[in-house]
Amino acid sequence: MRAAFESFNVWLPAVRAHSGADVFTERLARALRARGHTVTVTWMPRWQELAPFAMRLKPPSGAQIIHANTWNAFAFCGLGIPVVATCHLCVHDSLLVPYKSRAQRAYHRLLVREFERRSIRCASAVTAVSAYTAERLQETYFEAAPQVVHNWIDFEAFPSSQIPAFEPGTRPFKLLYVGNRSARKGWELLPSLMERLGDGYQLRYAASLRGFAGGVKLPANMISIPKVEDDRHMETLYRQADVVVVPSRLEGFGYSVAEAMACGRPVVAFGNSSITEVLGGDSACGFVVPTDDLDAMEAACRRLAADRSTRAYMAQNAVIRCRTHFSEGVALEAYERIYRECLRV
Repeated sequence: MRAAFESFNVWLPAVRAHSGADVFTERLARALRARGHTVTVTWMPRWQELAPFAMRLKPPSGAQIIHANTWNAFAFCGLGIPVVATCHLCVHDSLLVPYKSRAQRAYHRLLVREFERRSIRCASAVTAVSAYTAERLQETYFEAAPQVVHNWIDFEAFPSSQIPAFEPGTRPFKLLYVGNRSARKGWELLPSLMERLGDGYQLRYAASLRGFAGGVKLPANMISIPKVEDDRHMETLYRQADVVVVPSRLEGFGYSVAEAMACGRPVVAFGNSSITEVLGGDSACGFVVPTDDLDAMEAACRRLAADRSTRAYMAQNAVIRCRTHFSEGVALEAYERIYRECLRV
């Protein structure tokens, strides 16, 4: 039962980074407004990620809470308004090291580490989008553990009241990849996977232009999809697929995993970071294979293509788990509680 209604005036200052953090800000603003709160979103250009101390803007009139990213939250401390800092991905994670450029390593070590340290120490509350991310952040800074508030799925945009049927014997067997074209996301492994799988399989990929922009020869069974911004169109893409592949080496949460689950689609993913946390540890919602093991990923795709009953079983479990653990109501009640606690201090 929800507590007696209390309206908050929340300011969400954010850098437009074209990443999952943007999705978080947009969904949080929409969800808070739907629950009767006043929300102001201020988007700042990407270059300000390098200089968050230049973000000192005048807060919107009546703002009671500032909710920002751990990379820049410290810039809003000292305004007399409680600050909530959320960590979306701990870039100091050892899993990420092999996929950083020299410039990224220097940026994360010399700037981001100090930015986050300041934010963690001055914020009224620190949250993380998964238990995995919270643990990595605590290991890095030796501070109190952040509060875990999982990201969530908007079930109006991704309805799952009915599990879509899998058509028997359809060809090609349709895979879907949603993510950036980056080494962390494992994008460069997909051409090899599809060459192995061959003509009976097709991979549709909804990838942004971030990361690898071209120059890689793709097999004919990889089909590009124009970038989709609207959640309802994304829901259609998920439901048109038989399986969603997630070859990521590190996720702070993993929106594509949760969205696939909400749409009743089994997931084949590398078992690392928060991916196993979202999917659950018993493989009931998909197959978790060792990171970078293309043999295992290929075998999992082939098994799902051959076994319709396993796909249906995983689809049902995926929807149940997503609705139980990653609903908007659960996440927003947690944030409302945190805002309330911050204002009472």
